[in-house]
Amino acid sequence: MKVWTLGAVLLIAAVGVGVPDAFGAEQSTAAVASAASAKTDQAAAATAAARPALASGPSAPAPAIAWRVAMVGDVMLGSDYPAADLPPNEGRDLLAAAQPILQAVDVAIGNLEGAIAQGGQTTKTGCVRCFAFRMPPTVAPVLRAAGFRLWSSANNHASDFGDAGRAQTTQAVQKAGMLNTGATTQPEARWPVRGRQLCLMAFAPNMGMNDLRDISGAQDRIRRTRARCDLLIVTFHGGGEGVDHSHTPVGTEWFLGENRGDVRAFAHAALDAGADLVFGSGPHIARGMELYHHKLIAYSLGNFMTYGGISVAGPLGWSALLEVNLDDQGRLVSGQIHAFRQTSRQPLAADPDLSVVKLMVQRTQDDFAGGGLRFDAQGNFSPADKAASSGQR
Repeated sequence: MKVWTLGAVLLIAAVGVGVPDAFGAEQSTAAVASAASAKTDQAAAATAAARPALASGPSAPAPAIAWRVAMVGDVMLGSDYPAADLPPNEGRDLLAAAQPILQAVDVAIGNLEGAIAQGGQTTKTGCVRCFAFRMPPTVAPVLRAAGFRLWSSANNHASDFGDAGRAQTTQAVQKAGMLNTGATTQPEARWPVRGRQLCLMAFAPNMGMNDLRDISGAQDRIRRTRARCDLLIVTFHGGGEGVDHSHTPVGTEWFLGENRGDVRAFAHAALDAGADLVFGSGPHIARGMELYHHKLIAYSLGNFMTYGGISVAGPLGWSALLEVNLDDQGRLVSGQIHAFRQTSRQPLAADPDLSVVKLMVQRTQDDFAGGGLRFDAQGNFSPADKAASSGQR
C-alpha cells in the first residue's frame, strides 16, 4: 500500500491528480479542502455580524479583520491501547460545547495528541513514564464535524505506533476532509480561505519531525513556506509538563532528561522568519501570551479535550479555546480566550469561573510584563498600544 505524505498530496493536488485514501477511493485533497473551506466561509459569514472587534478608542477606527482563527491545545478522544478506554457515542458529545465557536471561524486548529490507527506495535517501550495513545478511525469524522480543519501531528505521541501509525493518521484525517502536518515528510499544510492560502507548520523536539530545537533550520523552512502563503501559522509542542510548568522560562527547558526546546527563542525566531501567529502546546497546562512585532504568541494552550489517558485534575483540566482576529498583515486586532473545563471522562463544559482566563492573564503579567496586551474580565484582549506590541521590551 502506498503511503501518501502531505508534501506529495499537495504536489499531486496541484496538478489535479486524484489521491487514494485509506480505503482505496480516489479523492482530490485540494478539492476536499476547497469544498470544506466554502462551507466554513458560509458559517463565518452568518456569524460575522455577531462578532464585533474590540473598540480601539475614539482616535482611530478599528483595523479591518481579514482572518478569524481558533486554536486549541492537546486533543485525544480516548485510546484503545493497551485496553479500550473510549467515550460513549464514539465521542460525538465531547466537543459539543465548543462546536459553535469552532465552526464559525475561518479555520480551527489543534494538536492531535496520538495516532488515529488500527493495530500495529507501539514504539513506547523501555522508557520512563511511557504512555501510548491510539484513537480509532471513527474519531476523525467526529473532529471534522466539530469544526476542526488543520492538525499538528508534531508531538511526542504522534509516532506512538511508528511510521505505519503516522500514515494511518494522515489517511484518516484526509478522508474526513482535514489536513495534518509536522513530520519532516509533511512540512506544511495549506488551506484555502476565500481565495487565499492559510498555511500551518508544526514543530516538536522529537525524531522525524520539524525540530523546534534547530532554530536556524526552522527559520529556513519557515522562509521557504512563507512564499506560498497569505497567512502563516506556526505551532510547536515543547517545554516541561505538568502543574509546575505554567510559567514560560527563559532558555532551554529540560524534562525527564530531554531537551524540550527554548520556546521563547523559537517563537521569536519563527516570527522573524515570516510567521504571522505562533501558538504552543505540550505542558498540559496553559501559559502566558505576548505580542512580538504586533504578532501574537500563545506559549501553551494546555489540554483541550483529553479523554481518559491524560490527567485533567485541577489546572490540567482548564481548557482554553483561543479565538483571534487578524488584519491583512497578520497583526493582532483582537481576540478572546474562551474558557472550558474538563472532568475525567466527561464532555467538555463551559467554565463560568473562567479559570483558564485568569491563569493565562496572570502568567502573561508574570512572565511577559503584560505582553503588550490588554484584557477584560471575560477574556477578550487586544494590543495595549503600539509601543507595547513592538517586541522591544
